[in-house]
Amino acid sequence: MTEVPKENGIFVDMKIFFVCLALALLLMGFGYFPATVEQYYSSGLYPVLLALRLWLTAWVPFSIGDLLYIIVFIYLIYKLIRSLIHIKKEVVNRGKIWRVSAIILLVWISFKLLWGLNYDRLGAGHLLDIEQKAYSGAAVDSLVNELIDSLNSTRKQIAEAKIQVDTLPVGNPAPYFTMAQEAYQRAKTSYPFLPKQAPRVKATFFNPLADYVGFTGYFNPFTAEGQVRTDMPGLELPFVACHETAHMLGFASESEANLMGYMVATKSANPYVRYSAYNEIFSYAQREQFVLLAQQKDSVRFMGAVAHNKARLDTLVKQDRKAVRNFFNRHRSSVAPIMSGVYEQYLFLNKQNAGLKSYDEVIGWLIALKNKK
Repeated sequence: MTEVPKENGIFVDMKIFFVCLALALLLMGFGYFPATVEQYYSSGLYPVLLALRLWLTAWVPFSIGDLLYIIVFIYLIYKLIRSLIHIKKEVVNRGKIWRVSAIILLVWISFKLLWGLNYDRLGAGHLLDIEQKAYSGAAVDSLVNELIDSLNSTRKQIAEAKIQVDTLPVGNPAPYFTMAQEAYQRAKTSYPFLPKQAPRVKATFFNPLADYVGFTGYFNPFTAEGQVRTDMPGLELPFVACHETAHMLGFASESEANLMGYMVATKSANPYVRYSAYNEIFSYAQREQFVLLAQQKDSVRFMGAVAHNKARLDTLVKQDRKAVRNFFNRHRSSVAPIMSGVYEQYLFLNKQNAGLKSYDEVIGWLIALKNKK
């Protein structure tokens, strides 16, 4: 067998790299036209790509994406050890540098084509005909009060139905995933842009890492699977599942995934799903309320708001929230803030200029939706 000359091999590697670079630049340029991305990618190509991947992965009961992550991690560790053993400081393999650079570009291109372009779309605001605008403290106060009323009334329905509110980890998360899937099926009548058949999330393999990384769920853009942490209170599961399903459907922004998860969950016929959503979004709204009051440096109004919310919340609601809060406090790791900082850089790179604060921007969307109504 004739060997390829070393110089020719390097030339081939360079050629592949520059082809990948050209494709990457084209995708970056495409992202500067949100209306085009919305029409031809998010509403055109992406649903087809999603359906193809779900056809391959949805029937498997475990997360194929997590398995691939494990395999890639083991392979990278193997390559690192092998490189350290055979390192030759006097020689720089230029071909390998071009090859690795091309692989990195190919991974990025795959990410953008398979899902990442959804960061550049018009998104939920366009589909719902709403726009985020500056809002007042009074608007946030009004939203907080509405959420308290919803929490109280839904908690009463749960008590009357004699449904157990799980504030500790549950043995079987599958029923909660089914709740989320059924909520999407029901919401289709109100939001026609949702698919006929909603995908289903899966349990993560990485529960032991959740405390250190600080996640409750995540989406794998390569296999189109949404994974949910299952060693957390059952009350958290329905909304987190709805949030990750929104990512699966192409709502890349964290604020929009929160918005769609909330809108879908609150359309559910199951009070437990609605309660899970109200509880989660109330935390965001109350935090925003307190931040705005703290910025005004008015301690009297701040303490008044704290006392007001506490007095209005139903006793059972306060008990549930305290139990969930205590759970996460017990599982808090000192490493989690570091990993959150890494994830925030990822959000910045994908046009989420608010970083981790982008989750809280759901409040702006809900106020805009409320004003429209």
